[in-house]
Amino acid sequence: MPALNLREKGAQNARFIRIGEQLHWLDDARYEEWDSVVLRTRPLGMDDPILADVYYGISSADELKGAKRYTAGDQTIGLIYWVDGRIGLISAAAGNPVYVIERKLHRSEALQLEQSLVTRGFDPGKVDGVIDAATRAAINSYLESTGLPYRYETPVITEQIYKSITQNPPHG
Repeated sequence: MPALNLREKGAQNARFIRIGEQLHWLDDARYEEWDSVVLRTRPLGMDDPILADVYYGISSADELKGAKRYTAGDQTIGLIYWVDGRIGLISAAAGNPVYVIERKLHRSEALQLEQSLVTRGFDPGKVDGVIDAATRAAINSYLESTGLPYRYETPVITEQIYKSITQNPPHG
């Protein structure tokens, strides 16, 4: 599985989780022998305004894709709650903090997203297949136009947000 990219607010470098024969966790810890268990619990409440863009288009916790607890022996390494195929919420064993991880879009998907933003009247900057600050600002503006009451510093691109922007854009 490719690495999952985690960008923290204000961080210079992204952190990664790599899930394979060896588990590489956020704190650079590496686990040779690890396991994961599917959980039936769900993360933070659906009405949490901090995660409104993460939950965009999801009307109930039942629509979340699943959760896994990662362990090494008796030690809980952490939890990942999958919002959809692109977005996960990570919580450390103690429960705090919660990080958002996002799988990178393929270049063709990024181009389609940027072109759709332009068609909808939002400026993603240079249409080059790179999701940069200008693209995320345009996504933010789009989300505000749909009625989200908050503006996010760095919106995530869930499957629902991607579909909402790229499917059936207005024809001008």
